[in-house]
Amino acid sequence: MKEDNIKKVEIDGYKLEFDQNNLDDVEVFELINDIDNGEVQKTATLIKLLLGEGEYDKIKSYFKEKYGRFTISKLTEVYTAIFQSANPKD
Repeated sequence: MKEDNIKKVEIDGYKLEFDQNNLDDVEVFELINDIDNGEVQKTATLIKLLLGEGEYDKIKSYFKEKYGRFTISKLTEVYTAIFQSANPKD
């Protein structure tokens, strides 16, 4: 991973890093399209694909410990923060 491809995001006290090159993937594109077409239940799958299962589990554990559960609204905040911080390739 090149350092300039790494984006840092903070969501409600949780700090994560991700490689924005992960956005340049057909599966990611398809999932974004599905979500935009109303299949919001695929958001968790997209986040797992972008960050990896381990990082997703850490995020989930963090919010479960902080609030007692990992809510859909928090998952949406994670999704939004990632895409607002990224600069996908043209």
